[in-house]
Amino acid sequence: MAKRRNIAIRYDRYSNALTAAAVYNVHRGSVDDAVTTAFDFVRPEDEALKLEKVREAHRHIKKVIGGLPMMTPRPKLLDVRRKAIVDLKASGYEDPEAMFNEVWPHLKPTEEESKSHE
Repeated sequence: MAKRRNIAIRYDRYSNALTAAAVYNVHRGSVDDAVTTAFDFVRPEDEALKLEKVREAHRHIKKVIGGLPMMTPRPKLLDVRRKAIVDLKASGYEDPEAMFNEVWPHLKPTEEESKSHE
């Protein structure tokens, strides 16, 4: 399903990229400037798959924390955070802690909290 979505996005981007390349080529500063094609503006499939994998991890992180009650105490949130990071590592993500910090920066443990769980 994600692959079909990425293909649809590529088609949309390609049609816009045709226009962008044409406008860029018409307004080049000199004949020596490189000519661009529409493919210069379209993300390659391998990059699109990497980006989709990162988005999937972000959705998982949002779901894990967002599913907790609003008044959940911080120690419980940090425990859920650790478990989610372990799950993401097991799923093959390279730096799940940095991903978690991007999505929920205020849940980054302080030095004291880090020491208490070591």
